[in-house]
Amino acid sequence: GAFSDTNLAALIHCSHRFQIPSLQRELYQYLENELPSEDCKLKPETLADAIAEALNAHFSPKFIAHMYKKFGEHGLDKMQEALKNMPNPLAETILSEARKYMVIAWIVALLIVPLQYRWQAFSAGDNPRADIVHISLE
Repeated sequence: GAFSDTNLAALIHCSHRFQIPSLQRELYQYLENELPSEDCKLKPETLADAIAEALNAHFSPKFIAHMYKKFGEHGLDKMQEALKNMPNPLAETILSEARKYMVIAWIVALLIVPLQYRWQAFSAGDNPRADIVHISLE
């Protein structure tokens, strides 16, 4: 795509600074549709800078959330490293928001995936009372 490690933060900055609605729409589409993809690999530093610019540009929280989530995928150590040169209140805000998404991903991985697996194992069984559902959380 048109957005990459080299220009994402700068383009977010320009879309706000120069009030370019078409660029902002393009950025929003990218953040919503391409950024969440497994194929989209951005450095943690890129995401940290882009989040800072998006917060400053008053981007919609819905779109900033996609960046927090992607940033959180890098793990705590890489996030802290990416934020080390950023002013403290901003760095703390970004880190705490991104960590919320790490927790959500962790809960989903621990609960939802095993639940789906158990549900499939249960419904695939030869239980004559398949209408009675029992899911255990071990």
